[in-house]
Amino acid sequence: MIAQYSTLSGRETAETVEKKSKFIADAAPVQTEQEALDFIAEIKNRYPDARHHVYAYTVREEDTQFIRYSDDGEPQGTGGLPVLDVLKKKSLENVVVVVTRYFGGILLGAPGLTRAYSGSCSEVIGKAGIVQICACREMTVTVSYSDTGRVQNLLNALCGRLQMKVEASTFTHEVVFTLHVHIDDTEKFTQAVIDGTDARAVIYKGEQVFYRPL
Repeated sequence: MIAQYSTLSGRETAETVEKKSKFIADAAPVQTEQEALDFIAEIKNRYPDARHHVYAYTVREEDTQFIRYSDDGEPQGTGGLPVLDVLKKKSLENVVVVVTRYFGGILLGAPGLTRAYSGSCSEVIGKAGIVQICACREMTVTVSYSDTGRVQNLLNALCGRLQMKVEASTFTHEVVFTLHVHIDDTEKFTQAVIDGTDARAVIYKGEQVFYRPL
């Protein structure tokens, strides 16, 4: 299981024109191969009159990696593969890119198509932005009201050092703080809370999830 990976910060669209052919690149972060396939179908439905919907995606589900691409009628190796090459060069995971082409009447040739598709992919990735996603554990810290101020100060200090934040604070008969802690920092975080509260805090370690840190 990887500890972190790079992906897109969100969905984005970029449009370029090459010798009167219009290239519309749509990109999105995804968590599963099915999400990637659904996104491809969504884009095809959005532009039903386009001649080509070239795509590429790379998705990791647990220990299995799915890498797929399609030229969708373009000469072999001139569409999907150049898009996939951009994803690989930028070391992106869990991302799908679809480049839709409206033919403008002028043949681009294999080199021109390769440049156009790779350039469209690079353009949309640049607009979307790249972020790091880390393997984290959702953790809760439960304390009494009398320890609330002390624990808040402790967590604020830890958040600054460990690049995280308190995401939720629940106040009932006791106080519960919820955070996502990087998988490599969970023991350090746990010991710091134990030491800082003289072991009065109740710490719960949830499942491992992938999460975008600060």
